[in-house]
Amino acid sequence: MKKDGGLKEFIKELIERFQSDRVPQVGAQLAYYLLLSIFPLIIFVLSVLSFTPLAQTDSLTRLLSAMPQETANLLQPILIDIVESRSGSLLGFSLLASLWSGSNGINNLIGAMDAAYDIENARKKWLRRIIAVLYTIILVAVIVVALGIQVFGNQLFHSLISQFPGFDFLASIWQIVQWLLPLIIIILTLAALYKWGPGFPQNLFITFPEALLGAGVAGVLWSIASFGFGFYVNNFSNYSNTYGSLGGVIVLMLWLYLSSIIIMVGAEVTATYISRYKGGLERQVIETILEHPEEAIEAGTTLKGEKEVDVTVRPIHLELVKPAKKKPLHQRSAFYIGSALGGGLVWLGRTMIEKIRGY
Repeated sequence: MKKDGGLKEFIKELIERFQSDRVPQVGAQLAYYLLLSIFPLIIFVLSVLSFTPLAQTDSLTRLLSAMPQETANLLQPILIDIVESRSGSLLGFSLLASLWSGSNGINNLIGAMDAAYDIENARKKWLRRIIAVLYTIILVAVIVVALGIQVFGNQLFHSLISQFPGFDFLASIWQIVQWLLPLIIIILTLAALYKWGPGFPQNLFITFPEALLGAGVAGVLWSIASFGFGFYVNNFSNYSNTYGSLGGVIVLMLWLYLSSIIIMVGAEVTATYISRYKGGLERQVIETILEHPEEAIEAGTTLKGEKEVDVTVRPIHLELVKPAKKKPLHQRSAFYIGSALGGGLVWLGRTMIEKIRGY
C-alpha cells in the first residue's frame, strides 16, 4: 500500500530499514567476502590486460586510482610482477580462482540485496552460482572496457573529430564525459545488479528505472566517499606507521567495508522508494488483477459479478480501486537536472582541488 509523506518521511523509513536490516553488520560480512575476492579478481584482470596493448602503457595504474594510496602501494608490486611475467598458466589459474572467489563475493552481495528487498531467494542453489559467475565475468568485462576507454578514448575521439572539422566544440564536452564515464559505468552496473541480481519470487519485481534510482545514489555516494576516504588516508593519517606492512591491508578492508555499506544503502533507497510511492513489491499482483483479470482466473477463485477475482492465491494488499498514479521521481525533469548539476559540481570541485595541488 502506498504511503503519504515527503522527503522527511522517506529518510525516516530509510533509516528504519538501515537499522532493521542490520546494514553495518551485513556490510562487514560482505566486505570479508569481497576481500577474499578482490585479489584473484585483480590478478585475472591484469593477466588479461597483459596480453593487450594496455600493458605497453602506464595506464594499468588507473585500476588502482580509485583506491587509497596505502592500498595502491600494496598492490603495485603484484601489478608489476604480473605484467612482466605474461604467464599463460597464471591466466588459467587466476581465471578459475577469480571465478570461484569472485562468485562467492557476488553471491553474498545478492543475498544482501534479498535482505534489503525483504524477500527469500526463489532460485535454486546451482542457478545462484551460475548467475554469480556470470556477474563476475561481466564485472571483469566492464573493468577492461572502462580502462580501454580511458586509455584510448582521447585518441579515438580526436581521430573521429578530424573527419568532421565542424564538431571541434565537442572536445570540451568529451573531457567532461570521459571523466564522468567511470561513474556512469558504476551506476549502470549497480542498477543491473539491483534489478536482476535478487531472486524475486513469482509476481514480485522492480523496474530498471527504480533500480537506477538507488544505483545513482550509491554511485554518487561511493565516488564522494572514496575520494574523501582516500584524501583523509593520504593526507591526515599514516596507517603504515601504526600497522607497519599491514597498513595497506587495513586501509583496503576499511575501503571495502565502506563500499559494501554504500551498495546496501543504494538497495535500501530503491526498496524504500518502492514501498512508499509504488505500493510495495506486491503491486504487480494488484495491477494484474485490476488490469488483466482474465490472467488471475485460477482454481479456487471467487466469483464477483461477471468476473472472477483471485483472492485466495494472491491475497497480498488487494485494493478494489486502482489509485491514481503519481509521476515517479525518475520521470520528473527536476530529477535529471539535479543529477546533472550534482555531477557538474563534483567535477568542478575535483578540478579545483587538482589545480590547487598543482600550485
